[in-house]
Parts: sequence; C-alpha cells; structure tokens
Amino acid sequence: MRKIYVLIVIVIAILFFVSCSTAQKMDSLAVSSSEASDVMADRSIIKKATISVNVNSVEDMAKRAKEIVSSSGGYVTFDSQEQTSYYMNAKVTPAKLDSVLDEIGKLGEEEKRNQTSEDVTSRIGDLQALINNKKILRDKLRKLADASRQMADIIEMEKELSRLQTDIDSLESQLKGIQSQVEMSSISVTLKVKRTPGPLGWIFVGVYWVIEKLFIW
Repeated sequence: MRKIYVLIVIVIAILFFVSCSTAQKMDSLAVSSSEASDVMADRSIIKKATISVNVNSVEDMAKRAKEIVSSSGGYVTFDSQEQTSYYMNAKVTPAKLDSVLDEIGKLGEEEKRNQTSEDVTSRIGDLQALINNKKILRDKLRKLADASRQMADIIEMEKELSRLQTDIDSLESQLKGIQSQVEMSSISVTLKVKRTPGPLGWIFVGVYWVIEKLFIW
C-alpha cells in the first residue's frame, strides 16, 4: 500500500507541475497581447522616502509634522524627540507621498530629501502562483487521505498536509507584508534645530573659509 501511495503522490506532482507550466505560458501570452499602458497601471511599486529639515523649534514643528501626516490619511509608526532633534517614521498613501514631503519641507530649511521606488510586481506574482500551486497540491492530497483506508498512509499524508499548510501560511504572510508596503509608502523624517554660530563661531567659520581657499583649488 505504501508503494501505491508514493506512486499516486508522484503522479499528482507531475500532473500538477505540467498544468502550472501550461498556465504560466498562457498568462505570458495574455500579458504580451495587452496594451502597454494597462500593464504599467497594474505594476506594484514600493515607495520610500527620507527628508531632513532644519527648524527653529523642534517641539512645535514635530507637532506640525504629525498633523501633516494625519491630515493626509496616514499614520505615525514611530517617533522620538530630543532637545534639539526629532525623528519620525510614518506611512502615507503613494498618491500623497510627494505632497506630504513638500509640506514637511516647508516647516523650515530643507536639508536633504531622497526617494526610492522598487517594482515588486514579479515578486507578488511569483508568491501568488506558489501559494495557489501549494493549495492545489494540498487539496488533492487531502482527498487522497480521506479516501485511504490504511492508517499508516493516512498518518504520512497528514504529516505532508501539515507541512504544506505551514508553507502556505508563511508565503501568505510574506505576500501580505509586501502588499502592505505597496499600499502605504514609508517616510522617515528628521527635524533638527538650526544652529546659528555666535561671535566666536563666525570667526572660526571665517578662518576655515580662508584656509579652504588657500589650500583647496
């Protein structure tokens, strides 16, 4: 009976992978025949941004930064305030990312800004395909287990079902994490008190400028 069980599983696996390969080829043909604009519209992009701004008052501008994020429909995931600086991580929709950055930049003197985009369309597609494939294999194996009358075979198949379900749960968790990053862009904000040199400070600034001009061409 064990040999029959192993043979059945091998046959299912072969049929399973053949059907997946055919489906992937059909999907490829469908995509190649669609309009380029439609394909671009369906891309899944993870957007991230960082911005650093010099401000006159950390406490007041930190409050204002959080209000900007909140009014855009976003939310703060982490923040930390010190006497002369404030750090914040936030999530906003991709459509609001640029406007939120612009508003935060106006809180003082914008020092630097950086944005990155990552196309994860293929990663999402691969994960979805892998999840679907494992679910199909799981369901077929479950039917075999229900039809089996040999306790030893049932135990073996239940172990395999448990392993498949663990894989499915892990892959679905990965997929959910990536999709959440696509749906909400990340912003890292740094606010720092703008330091103005005193009388002695300006002297040192002037000396440094002279030395720089003398030795650096």
